[in-house]
Amino acid sequence: NFGISITEQDDLSLGPIPSFVKLQHLRNKFNFSVSPEQESTFLRDKFDFLMDEIKAGTVKYNDNVFNIFKFIKATGLKTGVVSNARVEYISIIIEGLGISNLVDVFVGNNMGLKPKPYPDMYLHAMESIEVKPNNCVIFEDSDVGIAAAAASGALVYRINDFSSLSLDLIESIYENFSKPNFVF
Repeated sequence: NFGISITEQDDLSLGPIPSFVKLQHLRNKFNFSVSPEQESTFLRDKFDFLMDEIKAGTVKYNDNVFNIFKFIKATGLKTGVVSNARVEYISIIIEGLGISNLVDVFVGNNMGLKPKPYPDMYLHAMESIEVKPNNCVIFEDSDVGIAAAAASGALVYRINDFSSLSLDLIESIYENFSKPNFVF
């Protein structure tokens, strides 16, 4: 979109941050300018591309997620999804996982809150479901997410890959943690 080529490593080195923040980092690194119209077009094109990928079924889901959310809801605990993605992506992913009726709150980066690594989105989710940080367990897979989760005051578990988030892990935490309210 901007007449530059970046490597996969350039992209991965920035981590899972909102697209507009990633674009800002790339502008600084490669010293190019972007008009407001170009930025808007880029963000819209990226959104459309990702939505097409999600709708086409090319997104990989963790098969454990449905059972995990079902278990948590059966215990009477609350659930949330907090992501540096836009709310529209989150909504479609939640629907694709079949957990729409099992999620109490979801928070995305286009809700006017500071994105991860700031704790604002997690704190907003906790406030929305009326729980205190010390009663929350957050599962995170990124450095910026872990920083945000830790800054929120919740208990944080790093998830390295799909297989490390399992029903056994959730049940173990539930049994050993005094009345948690889970926020993912």
